[in-house]
Amino acid sequence: MVNRENLLIALLGGRTENPVWAEMNISEGLKRHFAGEIPSGLTFEEHFGISNYVCGAICPPGIVELGTTAGGKTTVKKGRLFTRADLKRIAENFPNPNTKALYDALNGKLRNAPKNLAKCVITDLCAGSALVSMGVDGFSYALTDDREFVKEVFLRYAEWSAKVHKNLCVMGFDFIWSGGDIAFGSAPFFSPEVFREVILPAMRIGASTISLPWVYHSDGNLSPILKELLSLGMNALHPFEPGAMDIRAVKKRYGNKLCVIGNVSVDLLARGTPEEIELETAGLIRDLHPCGGYIVSSSNTITDFVEPCNFRAMSNCVKSF
Repeated sequence: MVNRENLLIALLGGRTENPVWAEMNISEGLKRHFAGEIPSGLTFEEHFGISNYVCGAICPPGIVELGTTAGGKTTVKKGRLFTRADLKRIAENFPNPNTKALYDALNGKLRNAPKNLAKCVITDLCAGSALVSMGVDGFSYALTDDREFVKEVFLRYAEWSAKVHKNLCVMGFDFIWSGGDIAFGSAPFFSPEVFREVILPAMRIGASTISLPWVYHSDGNLSPILKELLSLGMNALHPFEPGAMDIRAVKKRYGNKLCVIGNVSVDLLARGTPEEIELETAGLIRDLHPCGGYIVSSSNTITDFVEPCNFRAMSNCVKSF
C-alpha cells in the first residue's frame, strides 16, 4: 500500500500496518544538507519515509508592520488593526480569493507532486492571521473597548478563508492542513467564554467550506477549549506541544474519532541525541499506533535548528516499525 493511502487511512481514524509520518513543514536548510544523498527520481519526503507532500500555503495576509532581526531575518514588529478605522486596510491588502493567479503556484506544485504521497496545502481558518494583525495587546484591549470590532476582524478573515477553502477543495489536494496558534503553553490566549462568543463562530465560517479531510494545528494548551474546538469537525489535531498537552490522554479519550498527529519534541530534535530521538519516537509509535488514527510528527515543524543526525534517527525509527 502506497504512503498516500496509508496516511489517509490514519487521518480518518483507521489503523495501518506500518506507522505513518507527516510534517507540516521541513526547513530548506535541512533539505540542502541531505541533498547529496537523495537518489535521482525521489523527493526528500520519499527518501526519508514521510507520507505527505506540502504543495505550499495560502493564508489571509497579516496586516502588520515588519522589521528585521539582528540576524537579518524579517519579523513582525506589531499589528496594524487597532480600531474600526483600520478595517479599510483589510480591503486594501486582501487579494481576490477567486482570482486564478492566486492558485497558479499551487497548481504547479500539484502537477509535479509524487503520486504516492498525500498532497496537502497549508491554510488558516482565521485566528492566526487575525491575532497577528491585531497583536495580543491590541486584541486584549479591544475585547473590552469594542468587542464588536474584534468580531468584525475575525469575521472578515474567516469569510476570505472560506472562499479560499472552497476553491482548494476542488483542485486535487488530498487534505487540508489548517494552522493558527490560539494558545500559550499554559492555557488558551483567551477565556473559554471569549472563545465561544468571539473566536469559534468565525472559525466555524472558515471551516464551513472544507470538504476534504483536514488537520487543525495550534501550539499550546488547548484543553480548556478542546471540546468546543473539535466541534469544527476536523479529522485530526496537531501537534500536541510537549508539556502543554498529553497526546496519549487525548487519544484515550477520543479514540478513532480523532486522529492525533505528533509529538516528537522539536527541542529534543535540536538538542538531544539520536538515541533519545529513537526512544521518544518508538514510545509514541508503540503507545499510539495500535489504536489507529495516529500519525508520527514533530511537535511543530522540522526547523533549521533540528540536528540532521536526529532527523535521520527519527526516520530510521519510523522505518524500523
